[in-house]
Amino acid sequence: MITREELKDFKEQRRNLIERKKDEFVRNSLLSDEFLEMLEKNKKPMDLLMSYYKCAIMEIETKFKVLNQEYSLQYDKNPIESIKTRVKSYDSLLRKIRNKNIPLTLDSIEKNITDIAGVRVICSFPDDIYEIAESFLNQDDITLVEKKDYIENPKPSGYRSLHLIVQGFRYQSGKTSKNGYDCTSSYFLAKYKEACDS
Repeated sequence: MITREELKDFKEQRRNLIERKKDEFVRNSLLSDEFLEMLEKNKKPMDLLMSYYKCAIMEIETKFKVLNQEYSLQYDKNPIESIKTRVKSYDSLLRKIRNKNIPLTLDSIEKNITDIAGVRVICSFPDDIYEIAESFLNQDDITLVEKKDYIENPKPSGYRSLHLIVQGFRYQSGKTSKNGYDCTSSYFLAKYKEACDS
């Protein structure tokens, strides 16, 4: 029969063995020269791709701020309450690549993942969302790729929002090319009810 002390020693030895094996794997696989060279080779293009999306977000955010200012001057109203932006983190992006089972190439990432960059525009009223979205889409350098209207057709959870996936022009280093980015114009039911109840 094994005593408690022997069992405790056995568990400790097993834990130490697992830690050593894990450390060996990391050193031999993840820190190998080949792996580090592969990371270095692919990091720069990925950083460049992400910088395009960061620039796209700045551009989209500016467009919405300008629209809000125009509405303020022309119609004496500010339909946009707030604007929030984000670029997917590397780990979130890698998880999505894994979950969608797409090849780990920049071209494939750009073609298959439409929400690398996101802009959320929050308005109090649904009519404001549609009006702002129309003004936004009427701009020469914006092309609508896909529209999902969860205001007209709310999700079962009650989530209401207008999602626009748009494509715009990328200006960088004197070059112009098409670049897709996700623009989400959101509307929150609770905020609308609150405004209606007062």
